Amino acid sequence: MTVMNRRAKSAIRSLVLTLRHKLEDDIAIQLKRYGFAGERWLPLERLPHIERDDQAASDHYRLKAALEQQLRRMGVDPGKAKPQQRAEAADWFVREIAFTHLNRLVALKCLAGRRPPANYILWPSYPVLKECIALINSLDTTADLTPTSPNTPDASNLQRLD
Repeated sequence: MTVMNRRAKSAIRSLVLTLRHKLEDDIAIQLKRYGFAGERWLPLERLPHIERDDQAASDHYRLKAALEQQLRRMGVDPGKAKPQQRAEAADWFVREIAFTHLNRLVALKCLAGRRPPANYILWPSYPVLKECIALINSLDTTADLTPTSPNTPDASNLQRLD
C-alpha cells in the first residue's frame, strides 16, 4: 500500500482549497451577472444586458429553475422564500457547481496521465479554469507524493483505499 507523507497531503489540501475558492468566487460572479446575487434575485426585466440576448435569457430561466428547485428541496415555496433562504440556495448552487468543475479538472489531470493542455477546457467562458489547470500543473507530484511505510506516524490515521 502506498501512503502519502504529510508534506504531500498538505500540498494537495492547500491546492484543493485554493482551487475551490477560485472556482466559487468565479461562479458567484457569473451567477450575479445573471441576476442572482446571494439573497437578491432580479427578474429578467431588470437585466437589460440579459433580456436582449435570447441565449442569456434562456440561461437566466434555467438558473432560476435550478435555484427554485433547491428552495423546494429545503422545504420552501420559491414564491415565499425569505432573503436568507434565497442566499442559502445560491450558496448551495455555487458550492455544487464549483465541486463539479473541480472534480472534472482533477479527472482531466488523471486521464491525461500528464499535464492537461492549457487550452483543453470544457468551459472556455471561465478564464479561471485555465488558472486552475496551471495550479494543478504546478504541483510537484514527484517530490510531494513519495510513498511512506504504513508503519510510520504519517500513516497512523489513514484509511486503506483499496
